[in-house]
Amino acid sequence: MVKGFAQLHQPCNFVITNHAVEQFTRRWAKGKTPEQATEELATLLDTSKHTGKTPLGDTIVVSGYRPEVRMVVKDRNVCVTVLPIGQLDQAISIVQEEMKLIAEHEEEKKQSVQAEIAAMEQEIVELDLQRVAVLDTIKDKLKEISDKKHVLHNRIYKMRYKLPHEIG
Repeated sequence: MVKGFAQLHQPCNFVITNHAVEQFTRRWAKGKTPEQATEELATLLDTSKHTGKTPLGDTIVVSGYRPEVRMVVKDRNVCVTVLPIGQLDQAISIVQEEMKLIAEHEEEKKQSVQAEIAAMEQEIVELDLQRVAVLDTIKDKLKEISDKKHVLHNRIYKMRYKLPHEIG
């Protein structure tokens, strides 16, 4: 599974990312619904053959039905994007830029999550400190109550001892 995509479609032997469907619709299948574009892309992928590699080492495939549509496949069966109309070098450059933007977005999300985790961990530390302070306060109050109780017991004992001797 490729990280960074909200949902993956799997209508054929390929996993087709939302990004690939969006690019196919924008570049080659204007006016089609995402479902229609996914079906067409699945058909193209099922009849595709390897035609080259991107500078990042991903496979570029084309279908005999529409050889002008070039698709980028990662990890043997994940269609990550569809190249635009134009020269291969320009298309590869666009794919690299898209992949860079996706990686940057993923890094931003990762940093955001890490910052949120750090904030929550700090909050846990502060809550632990508050808990210790409350427990110390309770402990002090219990000792104070216990001391008062002890003093009262001693006074009661002395008064009970004095009562028969002073009266009698």
